[in-house]
Amino acid sequence: MKSFAWSYSALTTYELCPKKYYHLYVAKDIKDLDSSWAADGKFIHDAMKKRVVEKKPLPLQIRNFEKIASSFASVPGEMHGEMQLAINRKFEPVGYFAPDVWCRTIIDLTIVQGNVAIVVDWKTGKVKDEPTQMALCAAVLSRWMPEVTLFKTIFVWLQAGEMTPKRYTTDDFTGVWNNLLPRVTAIEEARKITNFPASPNKLCGWCPVTTCPHFEARS
Repeated sequence: MKSFAWSYSALTTYELCPKKYYHLYVAKDIKDLDSSWAADGKFIHDAMKKRVVEKKPLPLQIRNFEKIASSFASVPGEMHGEMQLAINRKFEPVGYFAPDVWCRTIIDLTIVQGNVAIVVDWKTGKVKDEPTQMALCAAVLSRWMPEVTLFKTIFVWLQAGEMTPKRYTTDDFTGVWNNLLPRVTAIEEARKITNFPASPNKLCGWCPVTTCPHFEARS
């Protein structure tokens, strides 16, 4: 078996449906659907990076996000867009595709101001109160930037024009990892015995695993 690596997306995919996780991340015999919604999300994320980090104008079709984009573009500090960060099992920084990579994250926007880091995730869907993804990003970032002691995470809900901020200090990350590690261990145990049962859920109609007995094509 190849070395095990995970991301927040892989973790939540497993918890939604182990069978879907198996096909996408273990067998890798099926690719996720590149829906119009997903394509729009990629387009928006790329445009926001160019506007905020590179100071390029937003495309006309998403000019309604200019107020939010300009507010972040004017924040002072060291800016990074679409930053890919990874750590190994010793919580040491490693390359994104290093042989011993264990956990991967991508941070849409990072603004470093001395010992403070602003960690931003652009969201194009409905507002949700689930801070774990950003907590993980901050925890991994802390391994790459040990000088940072305060992490201000922000989910930016572009369609709703809202923000969900939360703060973390380095002391908070023990609790973050204590929450995540048992969930990650569950995936590793499933991989050891190849146990990935299908779990019907509200997203079955959008699942790329069309051979699953629970798949129902949308009309």
